[in-house]
Amino acid sequence: MSRCINDPAWAVETARATGMCRTCPGCAEQAQKTAADRWNLGFFCMGNGITVCNRVGGGSEWPMVAHIRFNREVQLYCQVPGAQLEQIRRVAATSVCIPNGELYSLESTPPPISPLDVIIIRKY
Repeated sequence: MSRCINDPAWAVETARATGMCRTCPGCAEQAQKTAADRWNLGFFCMGNGITVCNRVGGGSEWPMVAHIRFNREVQLYCQVPGAQLEQIRRVAATSVCIPNGELYSLESTPPPISPLDVIIIRKY
């Protein structure tokens, strides 16, 4: 289920049905931006891989758009424009160390690969 970019507690379908996305100041501001200005990716190591969030939007929580696993596999949680998808692929392919979340695991990050070889799994 997708979420309103300015209020992660609201599902987009609910927000549209109630008119929130038309009246929400954050959503109205987002609608006036160009497509390129609606995306500012942040990459965060949370201990079990790399979490990718969109830092554009209101509130204290940024919506998670993807997750990069220690084996360089990417799970997408929403549609991402081409330029941002290439940025995610590049980080997944070239990161030196991706934590795997297992304290005593013998597994390590595989060597860097080509961005075109990164496996993308769509979860939306």
